[in-house]
Amino acid sequence: MDALIRRAVIEDYEALCSVWAEVDDLHADALPRFFRRIRGPVRSLDHVEQLLADEDSAIWVAELQNELVGLLTAEIRTAPAYAIFVQRSWVLIEDLVVR
Repeated sequence: MDALIRRAVIEDYEALCSVWAEVDDLHADALPRFFRRIRGPVRSLDHVEQLLADEDSAIWVAELQNELVGLLTAEIRTAPAYAIFVQRSWVLIEDLVVR
């Protein structure tokens, strides 16, 4: 069976939160002094909408038999415009979660 990889859409919001909740719970269990369990949506709708709308960020999802089984969030970052920095851009992978 092949997974379908595609860009997320706002209709994926609940499924995205479900996947994030699983990994957030793992973090809370492993390192409770740094992470806590969240009641309710683990990412705000506004945050997800912003990631989807911003041309410098994206959420990619993996689907298997019409079920969301993974996600990746990425943002393009650019070096500050200070004389010390060589101007460059890079991609920061913020989340990579697979059920």
